[in-house]
Amino acid sequence: MELSASTGTVQFEGNPGISAGIKDDLKSIVGKPIRIPIYDPTLSSGNGNNLVYTVVAYVPVVIVNVIFKGVHSYVTVQPSAVPVDPTTVWGGIGDGPLPVDYRLSLIR
Repeated sequence: MELSASTGTVQFEGNPGISAGIKDDLKSIVGKPIRIPIYDPTLSSGNGNNLVYTVVAYVPVVIVNVIFKGVHSYVTVQPSAVPVDPTTVWGGIGDGPLPVDYRLSLIR
């Protein structure tokens, strides 16, 4: 979903955490460039299962590893350049510059 031209954001409802239901989907895109949403917690509202995330940008990453072990589940990503491959699909998000510069850092 694209960011609104008037606000530069888009809102999503969602549950916090990571669901085991997407494990196979995540594993199928390991090593492929994708874009992930970056949300601003100060613009988001609610809590727990009632949180509405306000997405302010999409950044390119590569999924490096997917581990599902109960409460110790995680997905490791690393920053990526936007691919020049014209067959890459971004889910409707344009390849233009982000509205704000975001720097991704690897953390554990």
